[in-house]
Amino acid sequence: MKKPSFLKPGSLIRIVSPSGPVDPSYVEAAVAALRERGFRVELGKHVFDRRGCLAGDDDSRASDLQQALDDPDTDAIICSRGGYGLIRIVDRLDFAAMGRKPKWLVGFSDITVLHNALSAAGIESMHAIMCKQVSMKGWPFEKLLAFLQGEAPVYECSTNGLNRTGKAKGRLTGGNLSLVYALQGTPFAVMPSDRILFLEDLCEPAYHVDRMLQSLRLAGVFDSIAGMVVGKFTDISSENAFPSSVYELVSEMVKDRRIPVCYGFPAGHEDYNLPLIMGAETELEITQSQVLIKQF
Repeated sequence: MKKPSFLKPGSLIRIVSPSGPVDPSYVEAAVAALRERGFRVELGKHVFDRRGCLAGDDDSRASDLQQALDDPDTDAIICSRGGYGLIRIVDRLDFAAMGRKPKWLVGFSDITVLHNALSAAGIESMHAIMCKQVSMKGWPFEKLLAFLQGEAPVYECSTNGLNRTGKAKGRLTGGNLSLVYALQGTPFAVMPSDRILFLEDLCEPAYHVDRMLQSLRLAGVFDSIAGMVVGKFTDISSENAFPSSVYELVSEMVKDRRIPVCYGFPAGHEDYNLPLIMGAETELEITQSQVLIKQF
């Protein structure tokens, strides 16, 4: 896996909208926050476009993203928001320039499609906050900037009663469960072998979550992972009175596997969304009293 070069004051960050339409005020506030910290910021030509639930038509979104991927002066790309749309254009993208000069790609939710595409291309990326949360300038923003500038991620987390103790090492993969599920059978599917799988999601009925997890089980994803980091599953409804919680559903998937599993890591569809490097070598150590996650 190739690790992009780290940022420094004066590095150029480009903001694009490859998925859903964004509130311009979030972008403007994010630009101000990044410039305040010494970075140059440019916007994609179509960053404020809107076409129904998409940030403009497919050609415009793909064009902005491809230009950012190809631009030799751009050091990082922050996606303005998630939503929906990347799966419509991911197969149009050419990652050749990224392979020659990797740059950080930042985002979450629908951006899982890009994280998995970049992982398949052998390039690390950053599962992290986008414009709305950048504009809030909280701790996730501080950690994002620290990691983009070279600080290695190290997290010590509180325990959860469902945690599975043990140690594991492998490259981090995954992201939003709905997209990990949707990418199965494509060239951008999760590569589970000896990897640590990260999952999170938002606003799904519990039985939808179960169906997606069962699909991954049937595809053999849980048979070959080295460990799991389970993030936040936010606003999950109890429609149809499904009898199990999300974390109980995940626990069922791995009950016959001797692997460490961490539940409740603070990453996902919440404002307190800590960054993780997708594709990075990751150590997971879980004891009865502590969860330790290190990335290299």
